[in-house]
Amino acid sequence: APTQAPHTYNLYLYDENSQFSGYASQLPAATTSVPFSALSYAPTSLTAAVTYYWYLYAVDADGNRSASSAYFTAQ
Repeated sequence: APTQAPHTYNLYLYDENSQFSGYASQLPAATTSVPFSALSYAPTSLTAAVTYYWYLYAVDADGNRSASSAYFTAQ
């Protein structure tokens, strides 16, 4: 059976005004969570009642990309 090419994830966070709010790159394929404190260029904390959007990109060894996104409102 063919083996799967290794892949990594890149995570980007934006606020409801499309303002960049941090990122994490080259996350291993086995990653299931990323602490907010691990994001580069992130603010000290999220702002309550603001909606944030995260975009997750998977990139394989050949440079193929796949993306997913979701949103949440900070409490």
